[in-house]
Amino acid sequence: MLPTPAVSPNVASAILGRSARAVRKLVADGILDATGEHQCKISVAGIERLRGEPVTPTEYVEALAAVERQRIYWRDFQKRRRATEGQLGGRATTA
Repeated sequence: MLPTPAVSPNVASAILGRSARAVRKLVADGILDATGEHQCKISVAGIERLRGEPVTPTEYVEALAAVERQRIYWRDFQKRRRATEGQLGGRATTA
């Protein structure tokens, strides 16, 4: 039993092995069940129906870890970018 009946599109994409964009398209096409408009949540039952097999707790935890690694990467990227812009005096230039 998973702790939540619905997950974010990013977690759903990690579980399905597809991009978040592809998962959002599946939601828009009505293939995956989703709730909410601003905070879209995709039902785990819909993911299981699409896959044809249940989502195991191990897969769920691995998907959460993958999403967290991605968040850390982009957070650190933004931090480095802001530091670089600060060194340039606030004006970012491209060569």
